[in-house]
Amino acid sequence: MESQTESTNNQTQPSPLKRNPWSPKKRLLVIASIIVGGIAVVFAALVIYYALTNKDGASMSEAYKKALTAKPGEINGPYYEREGYLRKNLGPTVADALGADITKRDDVAKLNDGTAIIQACTVLTPADLQKAGLTPATEAQTSRVSMKQTYIDGNGKGAIPTDDLKNVDDLNECYYPLNRLTDRVTVHVVQDFQTKGTIFNDVLSQDYAKVPSFDGLSGVEVYTLKTDLPKVGYLLHAGQTYVGLDVALLDDDHGQAKAEPLAKIIAANLLRLNQQPEGQLAAKYSGSPTFKTTYLRACTVLGEDGMKTLGYEHASAYAAETIATATGVSTFSSLNDPTLYVYAQNKCERNGIDTDKSIGGHVELTTTSYVDNKGAEQHLASIRQAAKEKQGVSGLGDDSIVTKDQDKYHYFIRKGRLVVDIVASSQRTPFTDIGGYQSALRPFIQNVVEALPAL
Repeated sequence: MESQTESTNNQTQPSPLKRNPWSPKKRLLVIASIIVGGIAVVFAALVIYYALTNKDGASMSEAYKKALTAKPGEINGPYYEREGYLRKNLGPTVADALGADITKRDDVAKLNDGTAIIQACTVLTPADLQKAGLTPATEAQTSRVSMKQTYIDGNGKGAIPTDDLKNVDDLNECYYPLNRLTDRVTVHVVQDFQTKGTIFNDVLSQDYAKVPSFDGLSGVEVYTLKTDLPKVGYLLHAGQTYVGLDVALLDDDHGQAKAEPLAKIIAANLLRLNQQPEGQLAAKYSGSPTFKTTYLRACTVLGEDGMKTLGYEHASAYAAETIATATGVSTFSSLNDPTLYVYAQNKCERNGIDTDKSIGGHVELTTTSYVDNKGAEQHLASIRQAAKEKQGVSGLGDDSIVTKDQDKYHYFIRKGRLVVDIVASSQRTPFTDIGGYQSALRPFIQNVVEALPAL
């Protein structure tokens, strides 16, 4: 699929509640890696741009040319212009920069004893960021510059880690990349049942300093992070809930001025959520002029039953969902198809838990929901044409294929206007060939296909 590039968020964001004694050398390496990551994203954007040109690269689409000079509120083909988002910065693969309405709430997840889970993205929402004068990054792909929330949804029956925050694979966390690639905001929630030992208190006393509570919010204890890193950290405590805030504005000397309003918003939200908890955020795209239809949220088909077909005892309690804030545009010039197809993408990641409670494997499931069937058909046709190592599959969905891309195996399934891409890894028996991957995953794929709705 020429106009989409795959970019996986492999960066594990540091927990704001974990000890982080970085040396100056390590800090420089972190900053360098972020700069390199930014260059990689720019390079990917250039690749995407040229993918939207015709075969000899002579011209871009007429719709995109018009969009470059359009005013907010105007529509040109698949492109819808938004105030504050310049088309020349968005490029030709974004249809609507604010295509996702991320205000819906799921049901409240609870422990067996009735304790409600306070979800990280509910204590600081995308709307809250904008109130504080920060602009979330916009991206049509579920990539490293997309919003990501890790939450407990009740669909995975694995144990919730309570080991003093030593576990870094499953965290109640919300990650917001901002419109500058070096900037990010991370929110981390820890509740009393996760702080049973001593390490939490040690980290709190060693890495944080208590400061006066915010005016009008006396029910919230406030701590600041002791650090010489180019970031600002807060820890807020109310009732049975701690919220860590990590604001990294690497080229801004006034991070404190931008972080404090966020901390105040979190404090107010925390007091409210302790009384009236809410479920994790969910996106919808049907309000966008570019995508007046439904999409498939990936985590709805990646849960307990599916993980058991892969031989795991349980699915992990936490699911990690990457939300594309924009609707996207695909084109397939290698198939001699100049049509611009609009889609919405979503990704879910989940661990498989073995009988000894260790992590036995990992699954990433990405859904690309097109406006019409033809876009999905061309998506699979493009993959089939480009893949050097591939194997056809019969009897699953309307079309399916297994491919190998560098060191990853992909299982693609199409059903109507939906394309599902599944990447699985196993700690016990790593996959070594396409045939083995296909046969090992087939029960899981059948479970997913049966769960797919008719979009």
